[in-house]
Amino acid sequence: MSNNNLPYITRLGLPGIDRVPFGFHACHFYSSRDQLIATLVPYFIAGLRNNERCHWITAHPLPARDAIEVLCAAWNGVNNAMQAGALSILDFEQWYESSAGLNRDVLKLWIEEEERALADGYTGLRITGNLSFLKPQDWTAFMQYEQAVTSRFNGGALSRSAAIRSGSATTGR
Repeated sequence: MSNNNLPYITRLGLPGIDRVPFGFHACHFYSSRDQLIATLVPYFIAGLRNNERCHWITAHPLPARDAIEVLCAAWNGVNNAMQAGALSILDFEQWYESSAGLNRDVLKLWIEEEERALADGYTGLRITGNLSFLKPQDWTAFMQYEQAVTSRFNGGALSRSAAIRSGSATTGR
């Protein structure tokens, strides 16, 4: 399929990957905090420059306060984007635990957030989550959640990325 036939193309901001259709899902394996920063900072800067509402769900080794610091160091529009509601950066405990865990309730929240973003004039919704918080017993529920999100947002106005630490419990499956 040529880029001309796709419903909407966005700049992803990831090294080696320029333009992708909305609905794209990237999975990023990292082995260090620096690798995580090197990928996710340009990913979110690209989203903000593309007028996308962005949500960064953080976890060890890069908590929300540190993610905000590194993003601010790379792009001077971060504070304005956060104040305007274009950007939120939350630790996973704040997001997933308040959202009833990894189930369809979280999917419903993303559907509603996509609708709000589009209604507010954004071109789309960009999200990422660091999966280092998952435990082996969570993996099955998480995969069901991922399948539901993929099914619902394929071709929608959502771009998403999952960060998985190399050698973690989640990569063993």
